[in-house]
Amino acid sequence: MKKIFFITITLLTGISCSKKEANPIGNEGEVSVKIIATICGNAVLQIQDPTFYSYGENGWKNGEDKAYDHVFSTNFSCEDGQILSKLARPSLVGLEFKVKFIEKPSMGNCVTCLALLANAPNTRQNIKISTI
Repeated sequence: MKKIFFITITLLTGISCSKKEANPIGNEGEVSVKIIATICGNAVLQIQDPTFYSYGENGWKNGEDKAYDHVFSTNFSCEDGQILSKLARPSLVGLEFKVKFIEKPSMGNCVTCLALLANAPNTRQNIKISTI
């Protein structure tokens, strides 16, 4: 009987201590990011939180041939674009904030230009700004 109890306790301890992979999608967590490039609601964001580096790609080069790791492409929703436009900044590049990764984008109805970032990363993530 003591043997069965010991085995059960050992198994339960091992299960409760097992490492869970980080999942930023949904309400499980916020991810710190920094804007590397942006134009007309399109952006390249760099993940600042090492826990979530795997959600970006490495070795992306901007137009000045500078390489960045842990980056992804995204589009800001109308709501997020309005939040960003209220910031009194000459440029959004370098701005750090927190986002949540979402499964489906909700772009909304607003006027946006059709300019795209040249050579944007292939990795795309849908986001929603959670904290600036």
